[in-house]
Amino acid sequence: MMNMKFAFAVFLMVAFINTEVEGKSKADKKAAGEEIERLVAIGQSNDVEMERISKQKDSLDSQLQRMNAKRDSIKAQITRILDDNLPIKRISSRRDYSFSEDEKEMIPKCCPWVIWCCL
Repeated sequence: MMNMKFAFAVFLMVAFINTEVEGKSKADKKAAGEEIERLVAIGQSNDVEMERISKQKDSLDSQLQRMNAKRDSIKAQITRILDDNLPIKRISSRRDYSFSEDEKEMIPKCCPWVIWCCL
């Protein structure tokens, strides 16, 4: 009878330990599942944010292209005005610096191209 009680006690202890281990593994599985769900939710929100940022980038890229086109247009207008009002003779080499006194007076002291380059 004593052996039966002892065997029954051992059986209950083993059963209790097994349920405790299974309970922990179930709890661990549940915690891992919740962690996975949390990470998936974070990933989905990151995807939404990346899509929003991508749209903003596309919008900013098109704005930048328009601004560059405006800048190029303004530079072209300035160049045209400078060429119309202050024609600059192109000199192919240093040896071509044989200006008469009248021509030397017509050369502006500050090159108008400096204005264009500063824009």
